[in-house]
Amino acid sequence: MTEHFTFDELTDSPHHPGMVAINRQAALTDMVVMDGLRETAELLELIRAAAGRYFHRELVVRVTSGFRCHQLNALVGGSATSQHRLGQAADWYLIDPTDGNMVDPKLVFGWLVLSGLSRRWHQCYLDIRRHFIHVGVATGREDGQWWYLLPNGARVKEV
Repeated sequence: MTEHFTFDELTDSPHHPGMVAINRQAALTDMVVMDGLRETAELLELIRAAAGRYFHRELVVRVTSGFRCHQLNALVGGSATSQHRLGQAADWYLIDPTDGNMVDPKLVFGWLVLSGLSRRWHQCYLDIRRHFIHVGVATGREDGQWWYLLPNGARVKEV
């Protein structure tokens, strides 16, 4: 896909390993999904490079969820209209390779919202309970949305 993001990484399902082959086959047979995965990988590359500049060190973007076929999306309780279904979204967090620790997602999200990259995404949110950031590629409609997703499921602009 790109220098730092592979097809396998963007179609993996660590919590549902039995679905990985089905998920990857669904992606490979759908050109819309393959285009979406490329767009997502490119957006993640932009985020990775900008984060490295901001935090003054190279960081690793660890993807926890990318493309989800219909069956996998239903299994994880995803929205039927999720950009994950088109390969156009990823859930991720940053790792500092010097110590292997996760960079505080609240710090990363605060930086990301102010980074100037919002024109590149449709939706971006921090899932506070599960400690990941979701980002979906820009669609040309209502782009640049962001919020915090609280443990109770509420969406808020500040915490």
